[in-house]
Amino acid sequence: MRRTLAHAMAVLGLLAVYGCSDDPAAPSPNTTGAPALPAASTMQMTMDFPGVPSLTQTAGTVVASATHDNWINAYSRASFVVLSVYDHLEEPAAAFAAAIHSHPQKQEDGSWLWTYIFVDEESGDEYSVYLYGARGEEAVLWRMEVSSNDTEVPLDHFVWFAGESAFNGRSGWWQFYTPVDASSGVPSARVDWIRSLVERRLTILMNGEGLEGSGDSLDLHETVAQSSIHYEDVSAEESQNITWYPDGSGHLTAPDYNGGATACWDTDQADVACE
Repeated sequence: MRRTLAHAMAVLGLLAVYGCSDDPAAPSPNTTGAPALPAASTMQMTMDFPGVPSLTQTAGTVVASATHDNWINAYSRASFVVLSVYDHLEEPAAAFAAAIHSHPQKQEDGSWLWTYIFVDEESGDEYSVYLYGARGEEAVLWRMEVSSNDTEVPLDHFVWFAGESAFNGRSGWWQFYTPVDASSGVPSARVDWIRSLVERRLTILMNGEGLEGSGDSLDLHETVAQSSIHYEDVSAEESQNITWYPDGSGHLTAPDYNGGATACWDTDQADVACE
């Protein structure tokens, strides 16, 4: 699935990044129209690390410095962890973001359908993507299906992910699936998200039984007071915590760095003793 859809979703991802806003307008109180799509960042949240561009927008090249070791280690560690986890969600997240470019059509059951077709110019394979949204009693219900004529991984309305979003657009969850045949799959990852007026949070749990990284979790949390990354590696029985503040200072705690003790940096990202 990942290998055959990689090129198609990479193109869709570029369209999403350069052609739409990450934060669509607030949901309309009008209950007769299509429900508002949650922001693309409910699947992959951008966090600005102090002293460098966004973690999710650049690979980054950090020049080693004897007096900035703590910050360099924290940035390198955060980049690796975030991008490694996001790699599992890259294709469905790109497909979801691209749905913003299509016009929804109301269905007979009262739901709304965003649909589009992408043809891979290299292979000639055709992918049909269907995003369904319907208002439930307590939240908006979402489901994305994909079909393809790919001979290696033929898909027939395979449910790529499903989820819910609050009517006010400030919280929700996504469950992603990995295909086992053309039309059915098994859970691979769950994302719980918050986008309120005072915080943004994305918690990702790799919940695919028997899949690589199963049980690992990543928590991204951002408020006006601080930003943080918490990563749990179940197989290694280890956790990592990185926290930084608006003034550029921060600290890192990881079992394989600084003897497991907390390591800090100041507003210039220079190493300092932790208070």
